[in-house]
Amino acid sequence: MNTKKDYVRLLTLLFEVVEANRGPLNDVDDILLYAEGLAQKFFFHATSILYLSEETNMPNFPSTPLKFIDSPSVDVLARAAFETFLVFHYIYIAPKTHEEKEFRYLAWTAELVKRQYLPVSTQEHQQKLAKERKDLDDLHKRLRSNASFQKLTTKQQKDVLEGRWRLLSWQKIAEDAGLAKVLAANMYGHLSGYAHSGFISVLQIKQAFQKREQALLVESSMQVVLIAAANFIRGYCDLFPKAKQALNRNTNGILLVDELVTIGQNLDH
Repeated sequence: MNTKKDYVRLLTLLFEVVEANRGPLNDVDDILLYAEGLAQKFFFHATSILYLSEETNMPNFPSTPLKFIDSPSVDVLARAAFETFLVFHYIYIAPKTHEEKEFRYLAWTAELVKRQYLPVSTQEHQQKLAKERKDLDDLHKRLRSNASFQKLTTKQQKDVLEGRWRLLSWQKIAEDAGLAKVLAANMYGHLSGYAHSGFISVLQIKQAFQKREQALLVESSMQVVLIAAANFIRGYCDLFPKAKQALNRNTNGILLVDELVTIGQNLDH
């Protein structure tokens, strides 16, 4: 497998299937609207990884010209992309009923409550927060009338209303998506170390002096994003018929998606 070549192919395919579905949505509650937003977020992270993998070059840096491969930032972005896929799966793919999908979507959007605690200084921002408070009241009413929400414990209901929308761990969501444990737990935990400045993240920076070593670190993270992208494309095409039609026109793309999904399922073996 040529990681960078396949990476570009898959990003191109993701772009094509999302673009194929552009246009007004008929979903009454606009639940599907933000599936496209998640796809765009994933695409931005993944494309930035590709950009950083080519080397950071600052010839006019005041002290000395700088040229390096920023593998720590790649890992932070890889974790963000991976989580974006997991959110997409948790909200749009995993639910077995529309009621459950609506609950997970409403719980996710009710995270808006966290913005109510941000400091604001302008009247414009104060007005925006006031409007969001009204939107939150409506969201909470819809949540309380949802049967899936009503089945939760009192503590879980309180958590959801306070913006803690995810009722499963990232590992459980990844396993539900069919990913092997080495991805769902081990690689996710490794990438999280970079986001939280764990010791291993600093150790690897000090150890990876050579560009070849830096490039190898980047490649392993890109492979994780490749697998997540393949699963994202498959789920997105299951969700939207127009996206599926675009995928079906690309035989080589289908083969690559199938290959990477299978790899992601069987890495433990």
